[in-house]
Amino acid sequence: MSLSSNIPAYLITDRSERTAIILPASAADMPDLWSCQWFILWDQVYEPTEAIVKLTHNGELLGLVKFALYPSRTNPSEMEFAEIMNIEALPKQDRTFNPVASWLIWYVCLIAIERCQGNNFGQILTLVSVESAIEYYRDRVKMEGLGWITIAHNEDGYAFAFSKKTAKQFCTRIESRYGTPKLL
Repeated sequence: MSLSSNIPAYLITDRSERTAIILPASAADMPDLWSCQWFILWDQVYEPTEAIVKLTHNGELLGLVKFALYPSRTNPSEMEFAEIMNIEALPKQDRTFNPVASWLIWYVCLIAIERCQGNNFGQILTLVSVESAIEYYRDRVKMEGLGWITIAHNEDGYAFAFSKKTAKQFCTRIESRYGTPKLL
């Protein structure tokens, strides 16, 4: 079974009564002029445990996140943690709805809270950031910094994580500041 067919969609209404939708993306949603090569990422999705989700406003694609759920090594039928593999939003000046990345992270947090037990360190959500985004994840998202790791040959990234408690705190912060989504 595909993960995309097994995850929910949400309607977000912000304080200005504008609405956006977060839902699983399709191949037709993949943009070709963004920083990430979304068409290639789409072709590499391992459907049982990976998905790409989009945030749209008035039918306009504003952001995408690719994430994976990882099964427990001791009980493969249970999920241990989630990883945000790629995330991208239109530049702020080009958006008609904000905050895009925070809502996409909120979505993956919800999936992780509901489905993941946590790894050996109690983490239910991880991601590796490029250097230019470290401040965002540390200061705005308030993820726990884990340090530098090698992600590819000659390429390092800074790892971040949420425990179940900090993921719930992040979701509460986003909802109290920007609105409460409704399950579609």
